Amino acid sequence: MPFEAIIGHDRPKQILKAALRKEQLAHAYLFFGDAGIGKLLTAKMLAQAVNCEEPVKSGDACGQCWACKQVENAVHPDVFYITPDGEQIKITQIREMQDYLVYRPLIGHYKIYIVDDADRMNLSAANRLLKTLEEPPGRSLILLISSRPRHLLPTIRSRCQGLRFAPLSLQEVQEEVERRQQRSATEARIVAGFSQGRLGVAFEIDPDGVREERDRIVNTIGIDSAMQGGILQVFSASEALAKGESPTTALTWLAHWLRDILILQISNKPERLMNRDRLADIAQAGERCRPEAIIGLLEGIEAMRQSLQRNLNAQLQMDVLLLKIHDAFEAPLPP
Repeated sequence: MPFEAIIGHDRPKQILKAALRKEQLAHAYLFFGDAGIGKLLTAKMLAQAVNCEEPVKSGDACGQCWACKQVENAVHPDVFYITPDGEQIKITQIREMQDYLVYRPLIGHYKIYIVDDADRMNLSAANRLLKTLEEPPGRSLILLISSRPRHLLPTIRSRCQGLRFAPLSLQEVQEEVERRQQRSATEARIVAGFSQGRLGVAFEIDPDGVREERDRIVNTIGIDSAMQGGILQVFSASEALAKGESPTTALTWLAHWLRDILILQISNKPERLMNRDRLADIAQAGERCRPEAIIGLLEGIEAMRQSLQRNLNAQLQMDVLLLKIHDAFEAPLPP
């Protein structure tokens, strides 16, 4: 599969193809971004392009030669994968890699190691890898894949060329889900929104299960009825979410719901809504809250996401957020 078959990620693809055309590949790359976003797939495509027997002029793999097929089927003798052994990547795995890299490639142009979940290396393994990055063997290429690059040693990050993989647009994910999985537009939009731009995640999502989860969270919070249950509902919802659903999942659906209200208020284009199957509830809620207030609530949700990463009290933060939502929707807007 050539680079052009990868959806999105234009900047990383352009950088890698330019390096291939100019024969100026770095000795090591760090592909970082959210899990399920396409980093590992791009690493495999780079392995194909590097060892392709009939590369095209653009710096891409042909996708059809023997070497490309071997990489695609994970049986190429010069392309290796390292994944966590249990919870960690261990020093024995890195030693084995070093032993292989001292030899020339068997049939390809480069020996390539793809280290998935590289941030899960234990300290001994990381220090061992650092020695290889400082003195890389000839004709070798190391590709580190990470969704948590800050968990890697700074010295490892500094010795790799970093390429950030950003989430795809909602439209890009929706179109691919419709095309590959034959989903309806409504199902594909819900899946795309919940995946948050991660195509690999989108392909694994069950639309019916996601819809049930959304309805459960939305109904628990009461935002589908514009928080008309009062203060008692706010605290009841906060407690229920703290005990049951993941706060992060609840925040995701809250953000999607508020975003749909905002889109309907500003553009009046229902076809752009993620939760189009709940259009009547979204329209009703939009009659009780101003757009600027919704923007403030969305900023509050993002701030809470950041706070949760610092392990602050989730229920207390949810109390505060839901109270703000209640206040914003408390009274209908004047005509």
